[in-house]
Amino acid sequence: MRLLITRPRLESDVLARRLTDLGHDVLVEPMLSIKNAQNVKINSANPQAIIITSINGARAFSIHAQAGQFKDTPVYAVGAATADALGNFNVVHKGSDGVEALRNSICAELKPEGGPVLYIRGAHVAGDLACDLAASGFKVDQVVIYEAVETLAFSQPVVNGFENNLIDAVLLFSPRTAATFSKLAINAGLIKKLDGVTFYCLSKNVSDNIQLGVKQGRWQIVIAAKPTTVDLINAVGKQ
Repeated sequence: MRLLITRPRLESDVLARRLTDLGHDVLVEPMLSIKNAQNVKINSANPQAIIITSINGARAFSIHAQAGQFKDTPVYAVGAATADALGNFNVVHKGSDGVEALRNSICAELKPEGGPVLYIRGAHVAGDLACDLAASGFKVDQVVIYEAVETLAFSQPVVNGFENNLIDAVLLFSPRTAATFSKLAINAGLIKKLDGVTFYCLSKNVSDNIQLGVKQGRWQIVIAAKPTTVDLINAVGKQ
């Protein structure tokens, strides 16, 4: 199958190798590029735990000038890949069932009176974990450590791929990625060329953000059994 991967570059390159090994032809076109924030200070005093909900947040935090002072602070991470990107931190939770499950674990295992929690995040996040935790009584110190910048237009190889029916499926991993893809497809006049394309989505929240300006076309949406890369790869299957 001929696949278009839309994740940021580093994640796309890793995923492309895995899918190529399964026999697929792969084209990489990141919908978002990651820019680490410069000179951001972390002012949270003695947090009882650190929360990280993306691999990009983990990477940015692991190289932050102040990271060393939090080496012994328990970290709640979404997924093994995010945890692995942290390196030598005290990761106590690396569940892969999404942000809601992460919130539930925090509320079950921590107490608001134990001190603030430090939420390392991007400029744009799906959902509102900080508000949910605040509603449960936690003080949440938020630090925006990176920004995901939207791509402005499809590259010519991607335009050619859709125009010539050379792309069978698109892999989408976040609501913002799905929304960005939709916008670029509309701007490029490619909506009719998406007939027959399958969208493999990490979650229903991702698929809900495929907004192509028309009612459901003759494309197919497949949602991963769980919001993990492994489950999405399993949904794609072998060639």
